[in-house]
Amino acid sequence: MFWAEAVCIFVDDWVGRYEGKRLGQAPRVKDRQPALSQRVDDEGKDESIRGRWQLADRSAGEPRQRHHASIVITPILVQAGYRVIAPDQRGFGRSEAPAGVEHYKIKDIAQDAVAILDRLEVKKAKLVGHDWGASIGWWLAGNYADRFDCYAALSVGHPKAFASGGFQQKLKSWYMLVFQIRGFAEAVLRAGNWWIFRKYLNNHPELERHWIPDLSRPGRLTVALNWYRANFEQFSKFEFPNAKIPVMGVWSSRDVALAETQMVKSAAYVDSLFRYERIEDVGHWMMLDAPDVVGRLLIDCFGRKGSPT
Repeated sequence: MFWAEAVCIFVDDWVGRYEGKRLGQAPRVKDRQPALSQRVDDEGKDESIRGRWQLADRSAGEPRQRHHASIVITPILVQAGYRVIAPDQRGFGRSEAPAGVEHYKIKDIAQDAVAILDRLEVKKAKLVGHDWGASIGWWLAGNYADRFDCYAALSVGHPKAFASGGFQQKLKSWYMLVFQIRGFAEAVLRAGNWWIFRKYLNNHPELERHWIPDLSRPGRLTVALNWYRANFEQFSKFEFPNAKIPVMGVWSSRDVALAETQMVKSAAYVDSLFRYERIEDVGHWMMLDAPDVVGRLLIDCFGRKGSPT
């Protein structure tokens, strides 16, 4: 029962670490299947629950990439006694990347996460999400509250708070409008050996090592942009429920894409307890740039029964 009570599921999107272990086949413990073939890392201190699954497997060969958040955060949480389930979401890593904007709606991707929990017989988990994964997490916290104890939202606040975040947030979100222009956005991002992409992300070390190679795979850049295209209208129409479980929101002071206001004001959209944490002098990719700080916050949040405060 301990492992069922102490589970983290990451719903982050970026991927990248290379490894050479062969992919396993997930045990068929449920009739319910994820809608797509998804790569899932499943790790804990107990070797009997470790694995790297390809759910609804329709692929073959060696895995090439691994979820970057699990590389830096998983060891910290595993050492604290947690089991960590880290899926590559649709279009990233070794998960399937269907063509078409319609496949990347938040509600469908959230259902993928629930299907993974069902497949692995996890009745309830502790939820963590960053960037687009955080948006998925907010949807899960509002629509599938019975499946999660609490939620740690990293960087991205509740979509209603994001949409009403004021001039500063709108200024920081300029790229979301550019991403709506199909073909043009892809060309601009690739131009000059990804010059704008590198400039905007301040030449982060992960760009050369993992992010650009990942997005350079055939069709993968368009898939990444389809997340923005599929959900732009939903954000503008405020079609998100309030979170119904305790939430910890974490924002970093050097985030180029997100204003602090959108996280702080998320408290208004949580029907339970809300805790806010600010990390100083760290950029958007807080899990990579300050893993120990993020890890400590998560462990502290998860360790407080019934409350993230």
